[in-house]
Amino acid sequence: MEETKEVKMTAKAGPTQAPQEKVSYEQMVNVANQLQSQNRELMIRLNSLADIYHRLDYLFKVIVNADQFSKVFIAKCVKEVEEIMTIPEQDNQEQPDKAKPKKD
Repeated sequence: MEETKEVKMTAKAGPTQAPQEKVSYEQMVNVANQLQSQNRELMIRLNSLADIYHRLDYLFKVIVNADQFSKVFIAKCVKEVEEIMTIPEQDNQEQPDKAKPKKD
């Protein structure tokens, strides 16, 4: 027969735990406003990315059904897909060759 042992753990404030300070109403309002502003910005970015995703989906459908569209239009769609899919290079990044020290 197996015996089960119960272990009761309680959290006690030790030297490693800092005492929690009470936050004032003004601080809570400030934090809530900051979070609301950040939420708005993230929603705008999410909607923008969703729009790009849907546009990319339609562009691929046009390319798949290329026989139903003019060659000029297909070329524009392919170019736009390439632009969307290409990761923009940042000027402030160091070149990989420059990051490595040269041996003389």
